[in-house]
This record gives sequence, structure tokens and C-alpha cells, in this order.
Amino acid sequence: MLYKSAIAFILVITSFNLGAKEVSGYVQDEKNKEPIPFSNVWIKGTFVGTMTDVNGYFKLSISDNDTLAISSVGYHPFEIPAKQITDIPLVIYLVEQVQELGEVTVKPEVSRAKVLFGKIQEHKKENREQVSRVHNYKTLETKTVYLAVDSTSKIIRSFGNLDDVTVQMENQTLRFSPVYLSEQARFISNDSVSVLYEKKDAIFPRLKQALESVVLNNVVVDMDFYKEQVNIMERGFISPLSNSALSHYNLYLNDSTQTDNSKYYHFSFAPKNKYDALFTGHFTVEDGSFALTAIDVYIAQTANLNFVNGFKGQIQYKNA
Repeated sequence: MLYKSAIAFILVITSFNLGAKEVSGYVQDEKNKEPIPFSNVWIKGTFVGTMTDVNGYFKLSISDNDTLAISSVGYHPFEIPAKQITDIPLVIYLVEQVQELGEVTVKPEVSRAKVLFGKIQEHKKENREQVSRVHNYKTLETKTVYLAVDSTSKIIRSFGNLDDVTVQMENQTLRFSPVYLSEQARFISNDSVSVLYEKKDAIFPRLKQALESVVLNNVVVDMDFYKEQVNIMERGFISPLSNSALSHYNLYLNDSTQTDNSKYYHFSFAPKNKYDALFTGHFTVEDGSFALTAIDVYIAQTANLNFVNGFKGQIQYKNA
């Protein structure tokens, strides 16, 4: 089996507050006092933040004029001004968010989609093992870094094929301009890696070296959707093919096609709550084996993604 993967994502660089102090603490469930791992903790109105570890622990530098914001899937968000933080370590209790279902709309093919999704789960282990046995494949990876700029300023564009990105945050429109671009195609055979194509470009040469040595070396993306979670920059996002996917995603069977005597099912999916840190996109599986042949995903900018903005990913699997 031969497969290709293409990854594109945006990193946003912002300045840190001067005169900051370090705040540490724990995020826990208000009812049972259990830790809430992988909660988002950030300075309100900025892209500066972190997430809690498996014990609900976090550490972050803030200034007296900042407001600390905390959120997690399934809980109401919480905010506290830095001036009100007196206890270190700080213990923050999040209240569970209980949602009442209103009118239910039954859409065509939903039941059929669930039946086929069950088949995907039945064959997932063997299909994942088959992918892991592939030792010869090609990868294409692209990375783009955007820098926050004054929305009223004018800068010279250095990348003609890339547009500026605007983000609405705290009733303000922030503009980000591309400052670094890299592309690399590789052929991986057993333990050897051959670079087929490589291109790097940056507006500022010194910034290029700093990005490659400090930022990009720490970027890790694991695009294995057969796993329960897809890891993006040390943050786990629930895979649309996970065992619990139907609890988090709305899944729809769009259609089926016949190609080279093989039948394929095409699905689309979206988060049940658009503000959850989940994927949106579509995937295709082969009838019979119910193996994943293609998946195309993105994460909406409205979701709180622990400062991963504009992530897009695409993978295609082909039989050898």
C-alpha cells in the first residue's frame, strides 16, 4: 500500500507581556474534584497560553493587567483577573455544561451511515496494521508561518501565492502576513529517507534561522486517524474514526461511487458543537475492507485549539 500525506498549518507569533509573573495551579471538575487534563489556559485577548497536563496542572506567565481564561470541552469557560489571583498554586473548578436537546431533525442516510461506521470500527485494527506494514511511501509537507501585523500598516508582500489572514478576536480584526514558507517532498524506504524536493523562503534571513531552530523543530503532527486521537503540537484531537466519534461528531453518508470494480463510500462529518476542538471534513472508505482511502480535515478558527489556528490536513491511501 502506498500513501501520500499533505499537511499545512499556520503558526502565529505574538509578543509576550513584559513584567510578567508566573502563575501555576490545577483545573478540576467542580462536582467530583477530579483533574481535567488538556484544558486550555490562556491570557484573554492574546494567543499566549498553554494546556493542563494529565493531572490538570498548568504554569503560565501573566501580568497584573491580564485576565486568565480557562476552557475545556463539556465545561463552561472560566475567567479570573490576574489581580484577583492570590493563592499559588491556584485551584480552578470548572462547571459541567449540560445541554438540553431541542427538536430533532432526522436526515436521510444517517442510520445507514452509522451501520457503515460500525463496519469501519470492526475492520479498523486490521487496516491500521496493514498501513503500519508499509515501508515504501512518499510524503509532501508544507509549513507556513504568519506574523501578526498592525491592521492599518502596509508591508511589502514577498510571497505572491499566499494571502494575508485576518482573525476576529475580542471585537478586533487582526491581520497576519506570511513571513516563512517551506515545502519538502520525501521518499521513505525502510529506514532510509530521500529528499525529492525542498524549498524554503523567508522575508527576514535571521527570522528564518530562528524559526527553524526554535519553533518548527518543536512542531509535531501525527496524522494517523486510525488512532483515537490525532496529535497536533502535543495536543490530542479526537479522530473522526475513533470509537467515540459518534458522541462528538455528526456523521453523514453523502454517496457511493464505483471505480475499477471497487465501491467506495463517501462520508462527511462536523462537530456537534462548533466550538469544540474537533475536526470538520470528509473521508472515503472502500467497500468490503472498509479501509480508509482518503481523508480531508480542517479545524475551524472559532474553536479554541490551544493556539493552533487554520490547521488543514489531507491524506490519501493507495493500493500498491
